[in-house]
Amino acid sequence: MPALPLRTPSPVAGRDDETASAQPADEEEVTEERKAAGTAWPLTLDQDTRDQLAAAARTGTDATEVATRGTIYYGVIYGENREADTYYVVASLEYLHMWSRQGTEAWRYRGVYDARVCAPPVPQRLYSAWGLSFSTKEPGVQTLCPT
Repeated sequence: MPALPLRTPSPVAGRDDETASAQPADEEEVTEERKAAGTAWPLTLDQDTRDQLAAAARTGTDATEVATRGTIYYGVIYGENREADTYYVVASLEYLHMWSRQGTEAWRYRGVYDARVCAPPVPQRLYSAWGLSFSTKEPGVQTLCPT
């Protein structure tokens, strides 16, 4: 089963007040506290977003199972305003799958990726915000797939 060198996935919603400061922001919190344009920020994935991702995925792939399982990475690259924000999801199921959306538009399924060849083409700074890095000393993913 191919996978990224995953370390800390974006947690599923359901955090309590004691752990809220240690966890990524919910998408609703993003609108209240905007970061500078170009900032990569991890977000907490809720069930509604999982369901939207499953609906956007093509049938016939395991990507539709994102609603119920998988290691999911969810984050945003801030734009100048909310409409310019770009959201990304990478899900590790049997294979790696990627979705993105601009502002408040619907999620778009971007495809399936084989991590033995390359990683989904998410901006490198978002991989860093997720706590992921690419190793040049160990075998595995070394580059991002072309867009």
